[in-house]
Amino acid sequence: MAPTRLLTLAALALVPLLAGGCNSVFKGEWAQTGVVEPEPGAPIGHQRGLALQFVPPSTVRYGSFDRNTGVVDPDTVQTDEYITLRNRTVAQFGSLTARVEDGDLIVIGPGSITRRLTRVPEGQIFPPFVHPPKLTASADRAAEPLADMKGPVVGPVEGSVLQPAERPVWMETK
Repeated sequence: MAPTRLLTLAALALVPLLAGGCNSVFKGEWAQTGVVEPEPGAPIGHQRGLALQFVPPSTVRYGSFDRNTGVVDPDTVQTDEYITLRNRTVAQFGSLTARVEDGDLIVIGPGSITRRLTRVPEGQIFPPFVHPPKLTASADRAAEPLADMKGPVVGPVEGSVLQPAERPVWMETK
């Protein structure tokens, strides 16, 4: 009886994963190549375009796509959640809605501004989720307060005094 219950529980746990949108039509990275209105396929010129990255089941990343470099500016990347509507054919996030039409992503924003985005190979334009910490140079030793001392230094034992000749190497000044 217990193996049957375990199998049933495992099957019920997998149902949300299978129905959660892992094979979403929106999955992947999309970059703006033109505007739909007023002229279909009109180039976006030298301005920056919109880029979207859908990460199922419900995360969307968006940022400013620079056509000259072909990547998204890392300082503009933001993350939000999206939901799907109309039998998973429309995605809605923030004030934008998107649908796939003829292999392109049509995004409609505030004021009925319509943009056309094309799918790009995954991992090509967006920076990674995790950024390594920035390494900075340490302060110059001359900036340390003990490096400027010329006289005796109070030692670690209360009341003891280290004379300049007895100072540890790390306390020596140049």
